[in-house]
Amino acid sequence: TFYYTADEAKIVFVTNGGSGVGDMDGVTGEKISDRAMPTTARTGYTFGGWYANAGLTGDKVGELPESYPAGTTTYYAAWAANTDVSYIVHYYVDGTTRSIAADKTETGKTFDVSYTETAVDVAGYTLVGDKTQTFTLDEEGKEITFYYTADEAKIVFVTNGGSGVDDMDGATGEKISDRAMPETSRTGYEFGGWYADAGLTGDKVEELPESYPAGTTTYYASWTARSDARYTVHYYLQDTEEKVAEDKTETGKTFGLEYTETAKEVTGYTLAGDGTQTFRLDGMNKEVTFYYTADEAKIVFVTNG
Repeated sequence: TFYYTADEAKIVFVTNGGSGVGDMDGVTGEKISDRAMPTTARTGYTFGGWYANAGLTGDKVGELPESYPAGTTTYYAAWAANTDVSYIVHYYVDGTTRSIAADKTETGKTFDVSYTETAVDVAGYTLVGDKTQTFTLDEEGKEITFYYTADEAKIVFVTNGGSGVDDMDGATGEKISDRAMPETSRTGYEFGGWYADAGLTGDKVEELPESYPAGTTTYYASWTARSDARYTVHYYLQDTEEKVAEDKTETGKTFGLEYTETAKEVTGYTLAGDGTQTFRLDGMNKEVTFYYTADEAKIVFVTNG
């Protein structure tokens, strides 16, 4: 009879990126009580079983042997990258998490694969950095962010003949604290509100936006001529304010329209200049004057003998 002692034996698990699995140590021929193959996990991958060779060929190893084989036995984990992975792309103002464009979400992507995203163009903002980002999808729900700086923005008021209103200067997206529309006035006209187009169509603009829109925003004043204007016609001796006839007053006239007046015939006086005057009613109480020169006059005495 020859007698032998059992050598040390080992079972090693190569997880190929998965969570660690401890080696099993025994001796050749030693019974293995729990023959279940160990578990391992790997983010972004689905476990494909254990194989007896590094090439992961042949049949899967469904359970441990009944006893320790001689020497070192190695099992290798197989993995398949998940193909249901998503990522999200953000478009933020530089230095903040304030979104200036809707997030983009991509689904059905493969874990650990390289992807490229291109920044969108956002009106009123300038991209900071590269236009494209190439990245490895190494986590579920990975977040990719493009950053932008706000461009200068302006709000302009076209008063259409009214008193001046200063422009407003800011940056795209900047909050406007006082949203009240400005005031303007125009002699002889009633203010009809602000409009967003030069044709003064659509709804009135009742208040400023919450924040500056991109570029230049222009608002246009609307006016209605007053119809309660008046004018007075004077008939004066030339180079004086001495009346040669009673004034004539016209009321209920429309501001800005043209009117025509004809000089009166005044006994003993000759009109100096044109007999008609056409004028634009550019004041609420306009004055129009005709001038006359005095005719020669004589007093005769009849003595009757």
